[in-house]
Amino acid sequence: MYPKEFFIKQFQGLDTEALVDRLAAQALTDEARDAILSILGERGIQSGQLDAQVQAARKEQYLRTGVTNQCDFCGKGLLGAFNAEGQKFCDIACFHTSRLRSAAVDITDEQALDHARRLKAGACPSCSLPRRSPEMHKSYFITSMVFVITTTTVTSFKCASCATRDNLFAALHCATLGWWSVKGLVVTPFQIAGNVWAIIVRRPAVEPSGALVDWARLDLAERHLQEVKGGKWSLRA
Repeated sequence: MYPKEFFIKQFQGLDTEALVDRLAAQALTDEARDAILSILGERGIQSGQLDAQVQAARKEQYLRTGVTNQCDFCGKGLLGAFNAEGQKFCDIACFHTSRLRSAAVDITDEQALDHARRLKAGACPSCSLPRRSPEMHKSYFITSMVFVITTTTVTSFKCASCATRDNLFAALHCATLGWWSVKGLVVTPFQIAGNVWAIIVRRPAVEPSGALVDWARLDLAERHLQEVKGGKWSLRA
């Protein structure tokens, strides 16, 4: 672990915009973050100003375009680009996720947490039963057919009972369709174990998980984009 002084030396030559971009885009160590804050403080940027600049930088990062043949959101190579609002994307899903993440920057932690609590107190969207304390749950799949192998993790918002049924179905899917390749023989037991483990460790919780809070933030952003006809809603007739 490098000390704060090491990062100060590394970052001193960067301009203010580059430092703000690092705060907005990267998962920094505490020492690296403290170093950037110290440098910006010496340049006269106060905490209130910095928060606004970091928020603006986070939004701007979703609106940038590159010169390479890659999606401006996920970075994957493009065979046929979907162009929208001056950027290129894999498809409309990547475009909309980019705009969702940009809009979500404006959702405060308090708003996201309050919305997550309301969602958790509501009915399960899968079985429609009330007071089932729905949460974010994962199911793990693998399908292998000699040379074609796909592994998928499906995350969904539902109650524990519905999630358990999903995990059992996913385990059955893996046990039926996962073995038909050399890689499948290795990976399938882990996918089945992942589903079984998800059932075993599942416990009711009063407060929303971090995953649910993040999903609630995106749900609020989706509602905002629908209201203002932004994101994918701007492409509809």
